[in-house]
Amino acid sequence: MIATLIQILAWSLMISGALFFATAAVGMVRFPDIFCRLHAAAKADTTGMGLLCAGLALKSASWSTAALLLVIWLVVMASAAVNCQLLARYSVEEEHGGLPHSDDRMHLDPDSGAAWGRGHASDPGSRGVHKQEGG
Repeated sequence: MIATLIQILAWSLMISGALFFATAAVGMVRFPDIFCRLHAAAKADTTGMGLLCAGLALKSASWSTAALLLVIWLVVMASAAVNCQLLARYSVEEEHGGLPHSDDRMHLDPDSGAAWGRGHASDPGSRGVHKQEGG
């Protein structure tokens, strides 16, 4: 009786994990920009991998296998976070010609609501390079 419940729970977790992987794949195709696609890849894949590892750990016969699956899941979570950070940074660098410096401050024009950093035409001492609309 208990073994049957564990098997049902294990298969439910593994099927749920596979569904998370499928939704991540759909999100990678359907989302409009790189940041939404990275979100789909990072969040859904790590959740799917966690559910899949949990289901496999329940089906495994030893604690060492379950511990190894936990380590694999932690490595996948860490690498997904690092990879998404690097890809997002690369995307921003390609789009804006480099990352803003840490001493750049975003300023808000009270009249128009436009936000700008160092290098805006309204910024004293700037060369009038970039303007970002925000608000």
